[in-house]
Amino acid sequence: MRVALSGGTGFLGRHVIQALVAAGHTVQLLVRAGSRHSSAHDSAQVDVTRVDLTQAHDLAKALRGCDVVVHAAAALTGDHATQHAATVEGTRTMLSAMAMASVKRVVGISSLSVYGYADLPHGATLTETTPLEAAPAGRDVYARCKLAQDALFQAFSKQPGCEAIVLRPGIFYD
Repeated sequence: MRVALSGGTGFLGRHVIQALVAAGHTVQLLVRAGSRHSSAHDSAQVDVTRVDLTQAHDLAKALRGCDVVVHAAAALTGDHATQHAATVEGTRTMLSAMAMASVKRVVGISSLSVYGYADLPHGATLTETTPLEAAPAGRDVYARCKLAQDALFQAFSKQPGCEAIVLRPGIFYD
């Protein structure tokens, strides 16, 4: 399978590349101009394409021939405008490019921060069935942007023939 990966130069992305290559997949690594990719990305199974992640037409060209997109690109820090542009608008652009390239499957990397954990009873366990945050205005910028991103993935999955799998990891360690 040919898998496009955004956010592949980040901490999680490096591990996603290794897992995809180990499973025998070909990776179309999408990196921003000026972004550094490590020698860990050097493999016959990894094609590095420099692309402007804000340009849907450029992204669509890079996505042609891909079976699925793993979308891990996002801003973890910065003010609202910075995080919204990278996380929400970046996802919107990616999904638009996927439509142009006829890619109908996405694995979106979200976060545990989207859950309404403050509403859980004391001692309750947070699970995949825990409701999403109902009052995002009281949450930090990161959580609000991730909630907006999740909504985009859900809207994409409602289109005919489209599938979105949203992963909501918690803590990363190496």
